[in-house]
Amino acid sequence: MAAIVLAVSEVLKKTFNLNTQYMPITSVVIGIFIGLVLWPLAEKSSYTEKFDKTGGFGKIKFSGAITSNINLLSHSYGGRITVNFNSGHDTSKAELSVTNSAYGVVGGNGFGVVYDGSIDSTKTKDFSKAFTLNEMKDYGAVGVVYTYTNAKIRITTTSGSTYSVRAFE
Repeated sequence: MAAIVLAVSEVLKKTFNLNTQYMPITSVVIGIFIGLVLWPLAEKSSYTEKFDKTGGFGKIKFSGAITSNINLLSHSYGGRITVNFNSGHDTSKAELSVTNSAYGVVGGNGFGVVYDGSIDSTKTKDFSKAFTLNEMKDYGAVGVVYTYTNAKIRITTTSGSTYSVRAFE
């Protein structure tokens, strides 16, 4: 089921632009499709998902939990995330982000992306200590029916190369 939700999320993110109203028939078809595919999750207006990943051939450990809350008009997302740098890492910069895309009512009878944002933090020194993010962000949107929230760490090495690890892929 998680693979289906992730696939649908990627299609939605690539298909719809923020605050764009689409043709009514398009909205109806999309609404039916999302309703059928995501129906098992419909009873959850709030969720927290845990993750535990390694990256850079074991040089970093990326773990924690992300949360998303859908209410009537006010919504929130965020995470409690820790990145530990193991021995042998060659990190010069670490960029941590929690992203959230919300889909819902746009205009009088449209459907589309109603919010697209992120919480970002960067670390450029003292990699002997863990890099943490513990933050929630509020946003307002009408008629949110689905959100996709994910976390990512992007590492730049001392040689200038980069790699990323996502909580959910």
